[in-house]
Amino acid sequence: ESDVCSSDLAYSGLYDKACDLYDQIKADGLEPDSMMYGCLMKFAAECGRTELSRTLSERSPTLDVQNYMSLIRAAGREKNPRKALELLRELEESPLEVDTTAYNCVLDVCTSCGDRSAVDELFERMKEVDHLDVISYNTLLKHLMKQGSWAKVEVVLEEMRGRGLKPNVVTYNTLAGILMIEGDVEAARRLVEVEMPAAGVVPDGKTKETLA
Repeated sequence: ESDVCSSDLAYSGLYDKACDLYDQIKADGLEPDSMMYGCLMKFAAECGRTELSRTLSERSPTLDVQNYMSLIRAAGREKNPRKALELLRELEESPLEVDTTAYNCVLDVCTSCGDRSAVDELFERMKEVDHLDVISYNTLLKHLMKQGSWAKVEVVLEEMRGRGLKPNVVTYNTLAGILMIEGDVEAARRLVEVEMPAAGVVPDGKTKETLA
């Protein structure tokens, strides 16, 4: 019954109340199974209860990739990219198979925190293990834009194409945003009106906002 209640509350967006059920479960003398521990960790990460995330991870009998990703997101909420990297290393050393999504989760934390050295360290690691996709490069491009590292953008794009990855609408929106910040409105419009259609990429609502 508690498992059903926690799911209902979570789907309603009431992650905090879902987490409160953990105390009720323990008070009833019950022990959550691995699946419920995983759900509670996800809810705790969503509502920013990082201490509870850690407690749950310590008590959970097993951790899967999704559990680790919940803990990584919790580290992001704490603005602690180094903790996210530690969790990734722990995951890499476990018997679990680490996919690109997990690496992108950590990359998102590092870029959101603005930790340039952590981003560089992680991206090099992602190259070594060949876990990179368009999302990885889009995340890096957004980071470079925030950092004002315009000179690196073209290098990253060339590297992206060299890996056989085609820019998508998010990539072009990010590039158009960079050009607009630099004040090159003509180049931004050419990118959207000429280069995007030529590449078979359809502009979206964000594209229009960028050029507004």
